[in-house]
Amino acid sequence: MALAAIYLLEGKNQLAVDILREVVRTIATSSQYSTLDVLWAQHEFARALSMDGKQKDAISLLRDIVKMQKTTTEPENPSRLSSLQRLAIELSKDGSHEEAISILRDVVQIQNSTKKAGHVSLLASQHELAVALSRAGEHKEAIFLFQDIVQIHKTNMNHININCLTSQHELAMALSRAGKHKQAVSLLQEVVQIQNAIFNPTHPILISSQQALAWVLLWGGDYKEALKITQPVMIIAEREWDPSDWRRRNCEFLIQECVAKKGKDANGTAVKTRGLQVKENGGEVREGGGERMKRWGEKMWEKKRWGKKS
Repeated sequence: MALAAIYLLEGKNQLAVDILREVVRTIATSSQYSTLDVLWAQHEFARALSMDGKQKDAISLLRDIVKMQKTTTEPENPSRLSSLQRLAIELSKDGSHEEAISILRDVVQIQNSTKKAGHVSLLASQHELAVALSRAGEHKEAIFLFQDIVQIHKTNMNHININCLTSQHELAMALSRAGKHKQAVSLLQEVVQIQNAIFNPTHPILISSQQALAWVLLWGGDYKEALKITQPVMIIAEREWDPSDWRRRNCEFLIQECVAKKGKDANGTAVKTRGLQVKENGGEVREGGGERMKRWGEKMWEKKRWGKKS
């Protein structure tokens, strides 16, 4: 299990899936393990499937887990609530926004009756509810909820709080989806500045925030700054990740979009990446498959990191 967790952190999702599939099989067929052990292993397997892009497989497995837990645990059981939350997250990523929001509202309602305001578990569920609302286009409620979560984090903590930065990141994305790009840029710049001080340049959380900042700048029309942020990340992407890795593909698509809108890079010179070469003369894209990348980018919006455009 520990090796699978390391593979997931390194983006080697298929290897993690293979390991966890075998772990689930072994635990399920051994009398040494309890039902709770089996459910926990399946839960981790579902998470790995999701990270490997197999949303529907993850959803199917999580539905089975939740069904089992409903017959063996009380509604307020933390493991049961965790599985419901994970199911809702995957449903939201897969575009089933109404069902996801309904599940998360139920989870938050239960936790409101059993947890104190500001409890870490309650904040986590409220965060996921706000993400689902934002993806569904319910920007006003999502922004209000994110602002409340961030304020509670900043009030309760007197040190750098990763959960607070994560909620601030998502608040920025919700603001940007609502057309409030300047506010979103300001928030993400703060997030990236703090993360730069605590993470190494290749850390996936920092990379995610840098890519988000570049996208928000792009949507706000600042193509020059978006490209300036993306180019160093692309260097890391080419060195660290396989061509099929979604983080690297996201960088390539970002550069292609910047050049397509501006026609040249931030310095007026050619931008070159492996598999994607953009020339100053007319923003020509070679080998990158502009239309293919565009379709992939639209799919990313629907099912991956950023949610759905509004």
